[in-house]
Amino acid sequence: MSFSVMNPFLRYPKPLGIVALLCLFPLLFQASKIKFSSQADKLLATDQGQQETFEKLRGIINNQDVLVVSIRCPEGIFSPSGLMSLHDVSEALLTMEGASDVKSLTHSYKPVRSGFSFDMVPLAATNHLDVVSLMKLSDFSLGNPLIKNVMVSSDGMEALINVTFGTPITKTRQSSLSEELDEVLNPWVIKGYRFHYLGLPLAENEVREALKSDIRWMIPVLSAGIALMLIGFIRSFRLLVFLFIQSAFTLLCGIALLSLLNIGIPLSGWLLIPFWATIQWTLLIHCLSACRQSNEDRTGHPVKDGIQRIFKSASLAMLTTAIGMGSLSASKSAFIQEIGLLGAGGVVLIFLTTFGPGMSFLNVFYPHSADRGSLKRHRENLHERFVQRYLNWLLGNRRWILSAALVSFLISAFGLRYLSADIRIKSFLNKDTRTRQGLEHFDQVYGGANIFQMEIDTGNPNGIHQRQVLNYLEKLQQQAEQKPEITAVYSYAQLLSMMNQIWEQDTPGSFQLPKSDLILGTFAMVLKTQNYPFMRALCDTDYQKSWLIIRTPDMPGKAYVNLISEIVDIAERELPDGCQLNIQEGLYKVIQSDRQIVQSMARSALSTTCIILSLLTLLWRSFKLGIMAVAVNLLAVVFVIGSAGWLNIPFNTFTVMIGAMAMGIAVDDAVHFVSYWRSRQMMAESANQALIATLKAKGRPIVFTSLILVFTFTVFLGSSIPPVSQFGGLCALAFAAALVSTCAVLPCLLGNEICKND
Repeated sequence: MSFSVMNPFLRYPKPLGIVALLCLFPLLFQASKIKFSSQADKLLATDQGQQETFEKLRGIINNQDVLVVSIRCPEGIFSPSGLMSLHDVSEALLTMEGASDVKSLTHSYKPVRSGFSFDMVPLAATNHLDVVSLMKLSDFSLGNPLIKNVMVSSDGMEALINVTFGTPITKTRQSSLSEELDEVLNPWVIKGYRFHYLGLPLAENEVREALKSDIRWMIPVLSAGIALMLIGFIRSFRLLVFLFIQSAFTLLCGIALLSLLNIGIPLSGWLLIPFWATIQWTLLIHCLSACRQSNEDRTGHPVKDGIQRIFKSASLAMLTTAIGMGSLSASKSAFIQEIGLLGAGGVVLIFLTTFGPGMSFLNVFYPHSADRGSLKRHRENLHERFVQRYLNWLLGNRRWILSAALVSFLISAFGLRYLSADIRIKSFLNKDTRTRQGLEHFDQVYGGANIFQMEIDTGNPNGIHQRQVLNYLEKLQQQAEQKPEITAVYSYAQLLSMMNQIWEQDTPGSFQLPKSDLILGTFAMVLKTQNYPFMRALCDTDYQKSWLIIRTPDMPGKAYVNLISEIVDIAERELPDGCQLNIQEGLYKVIQSDRQIVQSMARSALSTTCIILSLLTLLWRSFKLGIMAVAVNLLAVVFVIGSAGWLNIPFNTFTVMIGAMAMGIAVDDAVHFVSYWRSRQMMAESANQALIATLKAKGRPIVFTSLILVFTFTVFLGSSIPPVSQFGGLCALAFAAALVSTCAVLPCLLGNEICKND
C-alpha cells in the first residue's frame, strides 16, 4: 500500500487540516509557558576534562563563586598610597551583596616565628607604611614564589584581590555584575587606578549577551533573505502562506513539547533554530518540487502523487541528517551532546509534522491550476536544452572533472595532518569583551593562567610528610622550573621551605626543606592547625595526596601538550616506591583536549559516514550507488576540513561538529539525486535520458536548497562569538562544495557507470 493511501492527512486533508489549524491555539498557549536557560557554563566547559576541572576548582572553594580583580596603582603597590588603596578597595569589594571573604596582600596572613612556635600576623599591615617596612614587604612578596604573580605582579605595580561569594551568583545578577563592580571601584578609577576583572559569572554573562545580540539581528536577516529566495523560487502566494503556516506549526510543536517535558530552551536550542529552519524549508522545497513535477505530468492529484514520489528519498534524507546530528551525542562535551540530541530530535519532529499535518496544509493551499501557457512551455524548453548541453559538457570532460576531484581530495586529505584545536575560554569571547581583555592582561602581567595539576598519591594518611616524598616534590619542582616556558611551579614542599625560611629568619639559602625531621614535623603540625592560603590547592585534608601545580602563559595546544608530557616523563622516572602518579584525572585531561576534540570530530564523521553508507546500500541494494552518494559528499567535507588544516584554522566546540553535521545534511542532495535517477532508470530509460530527467527534475531544488544552506551559515560569519563565526564560514564552504560535487562529480560517476553498462 502506498504512502499517500496510508496517510490520513492526504486522504482527509480538509477536516484534519482544520483540526491541525485549531491545534495552533493550545500549542501557542503551551509554548508561552516555556522556560529559557542559557547554560553558558556548558559552552565554557567545552569537554569532559574541562568540566571536571571546573567542578574540581568549584569544590576547592566549596561551590562558591569567586571574582578576581587586578588593581594597578600609579605609584606601585609597595607605596603608602598603593597599599592603603589596596586595603580600601578590598574593603569596598567586601561590602558587595553576598561577598563572604576577600583575599589580598592586606587581607591575608603569614606565619612568623615566635620562640619555638609560629604566630599568624597580617601579611601587609597598613599601620606600617614607612620606607623600611614597605621595602621589606616588597622584598618578601616578590621573593616568595607563593606570593609573586599569585597576589602581586612581578613588577610590583599590580595586585590581585579575590572576592568569594557565599552563595552562587544568580543569572539575573550576572547581567548587572560588571556595572556593580564599576560602581564600587569608580572612586579609585577617577584617581588614575586601573582594574581588570575575571570570573566565571562575568564570562557566562558575556557569552549569553553576545548570543542574544546575535539572535536579535540574525533572525530578521535570515528571515528576510530566505523569504526573498523562497518568493523567487515558488512564485505563489498560496504556497508561501503554506510554508509560513507549516514552519510556525513545527516550531510551536517543538516549543510546546519542551514545555510539556518541563525542559527549558537551552543555549544550544537557540543556536539550532537556523539549522532547524533550513532543514524544514529544504524538505518543503523538495516536496513542492515533486508536486510541481506531478502537476506538469498531468497526474490526477499532484499533491498525492508528488508526495508519493518524494517520500522515500525524503525519508532517507531526513534519516541521514538525523544520523549526522545524533552521532554528536557520543562526544565527551556536554554541550556537543546536547546539540546532537536536540538536533536529531528536531529533525525527527520536522519530518513527522511535515508528512503529518503538513500534508493537510499542502492540500488546502496547493494551487490546482494546471495552466501551461506558451511562456511557461518556452521556459521549460530552455531549461531542457540547458540541461542537455550541461550534461553533454560534463560527460565530455568526465576524465578531467574526476581527475580534478581526486587531486582536490588528496591535497585536502594531506591538510588533515595539520589540524589543531583551540577550546580555551578566551577563544569563545570577542576581543572587545572585558573577560577576553582580562584573560590576556592576566596572562601578560601575572605569568599566565594555564594550570596543570599533577597528583602524587602516597597511599597512606600523612604520607606526604615522608622525607623521600618531600625530596621528590622539591626535585621535580626544580626540574620543572628550568623550563623557560614555565612561569611558576607550586607544591607542598615549597610551603614547608617557606616555613623554614621564616623559622631561620630569612637567612640566605634558608628557602629549602628543613634538614631536621623534628623541625619538619613541627612545621607540619603548624600547617595543620592553621588555614593557610592555598593549602587545599596543594594537598588533601588527610595529607595523603599532594599536587604539583605548573603554571604557564598562553601557548598553542600542541606546544602545551609537549611541555607537560616532558614533565610527566620526569615525574614517572623519579617516582618514589609506594607512590602513585595520577595524571589521568582532573586537569591533565585539559592538555589532551586538542587531541580529544580532533579525535571526536574524526569519530563522529567516520561513524556518520559508515552508517549512512550502510543504510543507502541496504535500501538501494547497491553498494556502488551508496559509495558514490557518500563519496561526492565526503569529498566536500574533507575539502573543508583539510582547508582548515592548511589555513591553520583551529577547531573548537562548534567547528568540531562540521564533519558529522555537514556529512549528514549535504548527503541529502545526493540521496534525492540518486533516488530519482534510479527510479527513472527502472522505467527502462537510457542512461543519458535518466540523467537528463534527474537534472531537470532535481537540479533546481538541489541548487536552491543548497543556496539556502550556504546563505544561512554565511550569516553566521557576522557572529560576535569567534567560534560561531568560524563554524558558519566553514559550514557555508562545505555546503557550497557539496553542491558542486553533487551537480558535477556525481553525474560523471553515474554517467561513467551507465556507459560501461551500455
